[in-house]
Amino acid sequence: MFTNLYVETTNPTLTLSEFLSSRLLTKMAASVLFHTILYVLSLNMAIYVFGYTLSSDVNIRLSIFLVLVMSLGFVARFYRVKELYHYGGKEYVDKSYITWYFLS
Repeated sequence: MFTNLYVETTNPTLTLSEFLSSRLLTKMAASVLFHTILYVLSLNMAIYVFGYTLSSDVNIRLSIFLVLVMSLGFVARFYRVKELYHYGGKEYVDKSYITWYFLS
């Protein structure tokens, strides 16, 4: 579902202005929102199985935390891809991201 976004944001030739374009920002926001909802619901379901519930305050804090981490993750991945490309080329970037996992 978000494969094209991953490919676009791990493109080492992408410039900062292209990264901050409204087209990519919209896709990143949709990805962050989708994954935040998915993770919060999954956590609530897992906790409910054990007979507990999370308060709305905890859910809000968790949602804010996830949005911040995933948003900063896109920026961090952008700069990491740039550095890897500078260091070892496109093949090095591809090999590095085979073993990396991201929340979004």
